Amino acid sequence: MNVYNQQNTVIATFELPGVSKNDIEIDLHNGKLTVSADVGEPEDQKDEDGYVVRERRFGKYSRTLDIPQIIKVM
Repeated sequence: MNVYNQQNTVIATFELPGVSKNDIEIDLHNGKLTVSADVGEPEDQKDEDGYVVRERRFGKYSRTLDIPQIIKVM
């Protein structure tokens, strides 16, 4: 996560490798911005030689930022 101020605009960027945009949740409530994603365990994949490939990226990601009341969310 990176947060920076650019011409009086606060910009927050997030990198969630392997996460689809459809799996990302964004919530703004009581002055807190929460970005989260839930990544399930992928199915086994076999290559042409019969080896099984399994990525171990799964779990829940979540980051919460306090947002000052003077900021407009766009």
